[in-house]
Amino acid sequence: MKKHYGVRLGSLARCIALLVTLSLVVSMGGLAVAYGGVADGQSAVVIVDPDPPADEPQTGVVIADPEPAPDEPLPTVVIADPEPDADEPLPGVVIADPEQDDTGGDTYTLIEYPYEGKWWGAPIEVYEGATLKDAPLPPLYLDYNTPSEAVSVEWDDPLDTPVGDPGTINKFSYTISFGDEYPQVVGGVYYAPKTYEVEITVKPYPDYSHEIDASNGGEKWIAKEGYEEAPPFEVDITNTGNQPMTRLQLRLSGKDADLFTITKPDGSALDEQDSWSKSLFGEGYGVLMDSLDGTTSPLLPYFNVAPFDVTPKTGLAAGAYNVEVEVAWVSYTAILNNYGAVGMGYDTHQDSVALTFVVEPLIGPIDKIDFPDDGYWWGAAIEVYEGSTLKDAPLPPLYMELDDSEEDSPADHIEWDDPLDTSVGAAGTTGQFTYTVYFKESSVYNPKQYTVDVKVLAKPVRDYFFEPEKSYTFKPQNVGYGNLVGSVFSVYNNGTAEMDYVSVRLTGEDASAFKATYLNGRAMYTNVNFRIKELGDGYGQLTDYLQGRQYCSYMITPKANLAAGDYEATAEVSWIYLRTPLQNYGIDGFGYDVVTEECKISFSVGKTEFPYDFPYWGSDVRAYEGSKLSEVELPPPYIPGDIDRIEWDQDGDTVIGKAGTEETFSYTIYPEDSARYSPKTYKALVISVEYPEWDLRIDQTEALDFGEVEGVVPSKVVTLTNEGNMYYFYLNGSISGADPDAFEVTAADGSALPDATSGTHLENGKQLTSGSLDGPGGTLSFGVSPKAGLEPGTYKATIEVDAWTGTFELGNYGEMAHAYYKEEKKTFDVSVTVKEPSEVVKPAPAPNPFQNLVNTLKNLLKNLAALLRR
Repeated sequence: MKKHYGVRLGSLARCIALLVTLSLVVSMGGLAVAYGGVADGQSAVVIVDPDPPADEPQTGVVIADPEPAPDEPLPTVVIADPEPDADEPLPGVVIADPEQDDTGGDTYTLIEYPYEGKWWGAPIEVYEGATLKDAPLPPLYLDYNTPSEAVSVEWDDPLDTPVGDPGTINKFSYTISFGDEYPQVVGGVYYAPKTYEVEITVKPYPDYSHEIDASNGGEKWIAKEGYEEAPPFEVDITNTGNQPMTRLQLRLSGKDADLFTITKPDGSALDEQDSWSKSLFGEGYGVLMDSLDGTTSPLLPYFNVAPFDVTPKTGLAAGAYNVEVEVAWVSYTAILNNYGAVGMGYDTHQDSVALTFVVEPLIGPIDKIDFPDDGYWWGAAIEVYEGSTLKDAPLPPLYMELDDSEEDSPADHIEWDDPLDTSVGAAGTTGQFTYTVYFKESSVYNPKQYTVDVKVLAKPVRDYFFEPEKSYTFKPQNVGYGNLVGSVFSVYNNGTAEMDYVSVRLTGEDASAFKATYLNGRAMYTNVNFRIKELGDGYGQLTDYLQGRQYCSYMITPKANLAAGDYEATAEVSWIYLRTPLQNYGIDGFGYDVVTEECKISFSVGKTEFPYDFPYWGSDVRAYEGSKLSEVELPPPYIPGDIDRIEWDQDGDTVIGKAGTEETFSYTIYPEDSARYSPKTYKALVISVEYPEWDLRIDQTEALDFGEVEGVVPSKVVTLTNEGNMYYFYLNGSISGADPDAFEVTAADGSALPDATSGTHLENGKQLTSGSLDGPGGTLSFGVSPKAGLEPGTYKATIEVDAWTGTFELGNYGEMAHAYYKEEKKTFDVSVTVKEPSEVVKPAPAPNPFQNLVNTLKNLLKNLAALLRR
């Protein structure tokens, strides 16, 4: 982890002031520090020499700001050597906040290394017995010539961890690190370690064993002087190991080397040696073959044999002639997938075999002699089936060693010494019989007799069965299913006849949709180790043979992530039954029967139902009566990129019924990814509604004239009627015109109305109702009157009734919502004339008959009071 030494500074300004206060002097040879005056309470920084002399101790003091401001960002200063050496990293000091809280952020950031090495994460192969220490880690560089910032690659497990048994594949992980000091990228960003998981395949330890054998009578040939044609030494190189012998090449050496020639079995010359082979083994070699594989077949080992001939020249005088055949080849020893790197390790091998050709002199008359050598199979035991006669017992071939031509053999013919109809005996018995080999050089060689054991075997029973027998259907999957576990198929040998070269292949139009493997998942070996041409191409060899009461199994697996559809193929299992006993001298011309059985396999990949739902898919939808279904709004494809289109399933010309009726329709959502998802259908209840009608009528269609008035005038009633089917709300009355203050809007009974409230779209007016005016047939009445106390004169104004109504978008996925508001106005004019008040003349009072009596009584009382005062 990169260390950060820091000074907590209150602000960037204070940091700059601090650095100014410090008198830093930078010399060309390194970084030095001079001190200026530092006032009380002011921070100070001492930057030490990044490259101090070796004999002087390095000192440094860091004094932090005693009162940093908590709400200001952390300043960071990097002071480095201004003239670093070209081959040395740039030294530097990072000054940072030592007590940075979570809100201030870290002083650096780790990111994943962005580049991929060419071999990082590639599979690895090792030999059995290996541990992780033996498994090669990938190189640090990105490519051959591109260096990497990585400094180490290490296994995550201990190095002594075994990698597993031969034939297994195990997973391990390793981590690419960038050292204790992460390499900085830009602005405090650093690389974090990166881990890769790899598969390690464990291979059997390489075996480089081999044999060299002159199989046609040993390493010594004898001929009589005057021989017409020298018999060749037929030499075999057998690869008995498990590693290929590559660049297999030969040359002759020794004092008599020029008296011999070396050729391929067909008589052709060896291939020319290339320059690399010359650098390894020297010149004079000829290449026999590029590669000879190791043995893989217990029945036919000669398929791992490389034959060649060494032939003496004709006309040699009596004597012994010696030659040495030098054999050289290369074996690769390095891990095969060494990350694509060149120069992987190899070993060179050399061996030799000495051959002797003897020419015997002719002395006196020529007597016939016994043939000096035995044929490879002459005298070998013979096996036949019960009920056979000597006619059915195969005689050995005429030639000494397996060859394409019988003319190379010294034998002329072979005959049983007993009659051909002689019975060989009952099953389980062994009889001894003789046959005689007659040679072409009958004047030189006597016929040679061999006694052989003829074993009588019970006739083998051919019986077998399969699991499954004729057909198999894999469990269906949906698109995107990924890797599957295969199903096991088995072949059972229920008889006693051996089933050889049991092989499997997939045929049919969809064969490529499946794979046939061994039970461990590994691919089958290509069937090239036997000469059964009737089988054709494309087989994988399941096993070399199945003896009685044995079975073998394999696995068929549909490949991952196939497209939607039905897949069918045929699994063909083929093998051979030998017609004669196995010990027919190892040759391949003794006859066989090919058996092929078929098993039909099938696999279906379906589309998954579209997985998404939307709140309005399948909800009720509203539509106007008489409209067409194609005009009814469908829900929107609200999942971008996932839906291609939405369509009604019925005819778009279908007419929506009368208002109030309901009918169920369906529509289908077609996903954009039609290969993965099947369309999805929803039912929708379409509710028919009336077309909206707005019809607000007012009974005051003409001007309202109150005429000439004097005094208080009663209000006149005006009535609104809603003749439509939509309701009105915010019904308000307002007065405008020349004399708006001369009139007032009241309730129908003349009482006062409240002022219009905020949001009713009227600046001045009265609220005619706090509710709504529903239709059809709804009414609302209000009063209009001149105000009392008007001065004489004529007054005019305009009464405006303002009403609002809502309109709706239908088919809104089960909801009806206001789409917008609609305003409707009704107006009429009003007028009144106020007259001058009339002059009031008081009339003479009418005579009162009782007045005189009243006056008389007043006088009497007045007089009476005066008398009493006296």
